Order: sequence, then structure tokens, then C-alpha cells
Amino acid sequence: MALMLASGKTDPTGNAALLWAFAALQIVLGCERADGADPTVCMPWVAKIVGVQGQVDTRRAGELLWRPVRLEQTICGGDMVRVSGRSRAAILLRENETTMHLDQRTAITIPKAVPAAPRWLEVLRGAVNFLSRTPISLKIRTPFLNAHIEGTEFFVRVEEDRTSILVFSGAVLAENGAGSVTLRSGEKAVATASQAPKRSLVIHPRDAVVWALYYPPIIDYRSSALTMGVPEIQEALRWYRENDVRAALAKLDQAPDQRRDTRYFDLRAALLFTVGRVKEAQSDIAQALRLAGADATAIALRSVIALVKNQKRKALRLARQAVLLAPQSPVPTIALSYAQQASFDIEAALESSEQATRLAPDNGLAWARLAR
Repeated sequence: MALMLASGKTDPTGNAALLWAFAALQIVLGCERADGADPTVCMPWVAKIVGVQGQVDTRRAGELLWRPVRLEQTICGGDMVRVSGRSRAAILLRENETTMHLDQRTAITIPKAVPAAPRWLEVLRGAVNFLSRTPISLKIRTPFLNAHIEGTEFFVRVEEDRTSILVFSGAVLAENGAGSVTLRSGEKAVATASQAPKRSLVIHPRDAVVWALYYPPIIDYRSSALTMGVPEIQEALRWYRENDVRAALAKLDQAPDQRRDTRYFDLRAALLFTVGRVKEAQSDIAQALRLAGADATAIALRSVIALVKNQKRKALRLARQAVLLAPQSPVPTIALSYAQQASFDIEAALESSEQATRLAPDNGLAWARLAR
């Protein structure tokens, strides 16, 4: 698995409960490094890296060198964190268990803590979703819009010419030099450098954070059916087993068009899930279905997307359709077990998991699913 979890938490419904289950990069604001210590360690630390997917780097305050992050690494006040393409990270604030989820191509600065002053951070580019178990007070700075946060969940995106802030729960005062607006749950503000923030109501706010969710795996990447034939697939799976999803996807991108069959598009879609690139994955799933007409694996992957979006009936319908198309494959059966569990039909989910192990006794993913 390319997903590394320090907490070991999972979502029993398959809905991913918005963001807690995917690998987290934890940072707590405002610490100082101990002199003469490991340059990746802060003493006393107030932030810690607990997970990462893809390429994520940090740069210490006053330095030019970027270093790849590692599990359990601590972060100092004044440091920067950047996330490369086809990567993502999450930052847990130790003080109140607030998690900041960073999308690909995101860069933030974590300022030093100031006693008796509100916590704040700077989002330079990209997207960050904030999730807290308890209401938090936080100040966000961006190139076009600043925000004073009082809530438990909100989202910030910084583009080349604008900043947008979306509130899921709580209240946000969004302001710049041209004006200000107060946002409540389900409301969004967008501002440019010369315009005051404009408020609007968002119909499907959760679509903004699909990149941050956890998509349960249904394909065993050790399968001999995957490793035969296409050299790019073999190389991609080797990189994946070494926990380098970006290299795996880059290798798949090198495959010539004549070798891009349904198996190729199904595999790339599944790997894209692991780094939250859902729109890219949906495009590959659609291509697999165009090539095959009725591809059970592609339909099973669509079931997973529906499941994570909390569309439980749709997930169940798609998983059953996939099983009918390929009753001897463990992939749709594993997808069905997730959909059944999300519908609280635990006995049926257990039976499907057992069936997956019977269909593929050497499938480690099926056995892990059964154990869970």
C-alpha cells in the first residue's frame, strides 16, 4: 500500500468520514530546532509528520535547501511545506487536533507562534482543507484574501489571480483591502487583488474536497494478471511496491497508445485514487468502458467513487452490476463488500469478503478485507 497511516484509523462505513483516513502529515505551529540536533527535528516540537503520499518537501526558515518529509518528522515555526503534483499531505495541529489537508501543488508557510496571539498560517498557492473535532480560532493569509476562522471545517484555494474560501461548518470573516464578508456553512467567497470578496451559496460543497478523501483499494497489485505482458505496467507496479506512486504513474504515462487496453486504464485509475486525483481516474474509467463496453473492474471502481461520496445506493447497485459481469473476479466482490458494509449489512459484507478469498486464495487484499 502507498497509503501510510500512523493512527491506524479507518472508516467503517466506507464513506471516509471526510479526510481522517488518508495518510496524514502532522504539523503543530511554532517550534524551534535544538542546536546541534538532526536538522529534521524540532525541540521542543509542536508538529509532527505522520504520513505522506507522493512527493512532499519542507524547507527550514532561513535555508534554501528543500528536504523530503518523513514519518514522525517535526516541523519548526517559519518553515515551508510544499506538495508536488500527483501528491497530497495532511497536517495535524497538535493543540486541538485540527487536520490540514494539502492538495497537489500546494505551498504553505507555518509562521512562528507568538504568545497570546491567534494562530495563523500563510497559504501561498494550492488548496488546503481544514478539519477539527472542536471549533478553532485561526487566521489565514493568502495573496488576495485573508480569513479569520471560527469553526470546525473550511476550505481555502489560492490560484494565480484569486483566492476562494468555502465554509462547511462554522463562521469565517473573509477580507482584503477592498472589503469584507462573513461566511456561514455552505457559503463561499471569492476575491481578486483589486476586488472585495463576493459571497455565494454552494450547491455541492463537498465536491471541492474529493481529492482529500480516502478511496479503499480493491485491486491486488501483486496479481499475475496485472504483471504479465505490458512492460510499463510491470515497471509501474515495481515503483508502487517501493511506495513511489508518482514514479508508478509516470511510468504508466510512458506506455504507447497501442498498449493502453482496459487493464491499463483500470490500473491507472486505481493508482490515481491513492493520491486523490479523482477526475483523472474518472477519465480513465470512462476510457476503459469505451474500450470494453462492460468492464467489471471499471464499474467496481465507479462503485468506490460513489461510496466515498456517500452515495450508498448507487455504490451498491454498481458493485452488484460488476459482480454479475465478472462473478469469478475478486475485484468487484471486494467492492461489493465495501458497499454492503456502508449500508450496514455486515453479514453480507462478510460473506462477500469470504467469497473474494475463495475466488483468489493468494489475494492479500481480499484476506485483509475479510480480517477487517
